[in-house]
Amino acid sequence: MNLTAMIVDDELPILENLRLILPWEDMGIEITGTARSGIEALDKVADCHPDIMLCDIRMPTMDGLELIRILRERGESCEIILLTGYQQFEYARTAIRYNVHEYICKPIDYSDLENKLRELTEQIIQKRLTSESERHRSIEMENWIRHKHVTELLRGEKENLACPVQSSETLPSADRYVLILVDAEGYFRHSMGWTADQHQQWHDEIHTILKGLTEVIEGSMITNVRKGEWGILLKASHGWETTADQLAQCIQKRLNAIFAADSAMKVKIILDDTPVCLDHQITERYRHCQKQSASRPSVSEWIKSACEYMDTHLDHDLGIDEVADWLGISSSYFCQLFKSHVGVTFVEYMTHKRMETAALLLSTTEWSITSIGEATGYKERRYFSKVFHKHFQMKPSEYRQSHRIATSLEEEMQT
Repeated sequence: MNLTAMIVDDELPILENLRLILPWEDMGIEITGTARSGIEALDKVADCHPDIMLCDIRMPTMDGLELIRILRERGESCEIILLTGYQQFEYARTAIRYNVHEYICKPIDYSDLENKLRELTEQIIQKRLTSESERHRSIEMENWIRHKHVTELLRGEKENLACPVQSSETLPSADRYVLILVDAEGYFRHSMGWTADQHQQWHDEIHTILKGLTEVIEGSMITNVRKGEWGILLKASHGWETTADQLAQCIQKRLNAIFAADSAMKVKIILDDTPVCLDHQITERYRHCQKQSASRPSVSEWIKSACEYMDTHLDHDLGIDEVADWLGISSSYFCQLFKSHVGVTFVEYMTHKRMETAALLLSTTEWSITSIGEATGYKERRYFSKVFHKHFQMKPSEYRQSHRIATSLEEEMQT
């Protein structure tokens, strides 16, 4: 990162010495101008806006302090090192008021000045790097908030904000967006046996592909609305129809090539034809696109898939958040759907399934009670026995014994 500097001094020998003696290139500084008066410097600063200025105080027409005052009033933020042959407190106090970095007396010790310039260069670079880092963090945070807001709108988890009614002549086209829905048909059944890492890796791969195809389109946004489904928002600027259609074709071709290796999944793309405000009717347009995707699982199919997922993970410490995340919906929405379609709560369903499995293992295997508890999601035998007793009104050992007796009696009757 090279910096720029300007030298201002009415004494030509000093001006030349400053320009030639100091190792500017080695310090990472480029001299973009010199001036022999404050007035001349003002004109040149307006053109080159240097990072550093070495400036004499006593100059004809306009001295260094007046020059600095005007520069600060104009918003110039360059770091200034003042050079003077006069050691007066008033000069120093004025220099402090105008945020001057250094105050050096003549005759100039060039070695000392070089050291101070090197220190100043490091400070400027570090300050800029910090500022740039903070700017990037701010942008990332803004993007994250915006992305989260859009995702919640599409999922219907947040109320749409009112969008002022304006005529098409007064409403900037950039204020409207069009939705492209990308659906991986067959994803839920195909991914049933995947681990959480496999799910994440697959979605990251598809997201990277979609990002690569859309990042050249200004103002585009991608959100993983639900598992196996992405929403792409494009600004409805001039010619958006052609842009959206070309993008949809590119996505179709690219994902078809990936899904071709596995016929269990196919890509389906729905391109909406109604641009809307970002916070106005976007949920409605999303649902409209979903209806056009006839193969998109219904809520009943979601719950069926959730139950299958839960049934195959009885030995895990499975929670509502994990299953809801697997479906790509909020945990509160999942709880509401599950209760209304299954008739019991998530916990009641999991407990019932675990107890059924535990009873089957007790009656058909010689596994220890501890092992059966672990196989059905209970790491502590005592807690497993407590839940089992509450469900069957007997201990696991009693259940096993009663089943053995019942089996023996049935065998005797058959003989």
